[in-house]
Amino acid sequence: MMFAAPLPTYRVRLVKRLTLFVKGNVDVRDSLQAFTGHDLPLGPYSLASQFSNAIFTAPCDAVILSIQPDVTMSLMRHRRDGFLFYPIGAEAWPAGDRAWLQSNYEASGLLGVDAAMNNLAAIVAKIRERSEVPILIYNLSPIIPGDQIHC
Repeated sequence: MMFAAPLPTYRVRLVKRLTLFVKGNVDVRDSLQAFTGHDLPLGPYSLASQFSNAIFTAPCDAVILSIQPDVTMSLMRHRRDGFLFYPIGAEAWPAGDRAWLQSNYEASGLLGVDAAMNNLAAIVAKIRERSEVPILIYNLSPIIPGDQIHC
């Protein structure tokens, strides 16, 4: 009579799925009225992502912020209202949209260190008004969008 060897026992550790909110610290504004009538080709930097308040309202287990936008992206400042906007690819926009951009916005260049850190501190303080979730702030990501990353 043959007995089969006992089956090995494995411990399975279940890991809770985390909901992360990841966003560069672009100036957050809730109003899109200044863009009415303009369907701008902004690629990954859509108006909805640039002016969303979801970082302050979406439920999540952690928030990840980056200073990369502040040190790599030259922004435009609205002449009347003063909010910042990233017009990616503006040189390829239709002539009417380029003229609208020039008449309503002025180049603000990269944010200075003090302005970037003040913006970041204000964002963290506003998140803390509603949540104590961990907040990770990283300098720059060496990851190129579309690359296959293996950990």
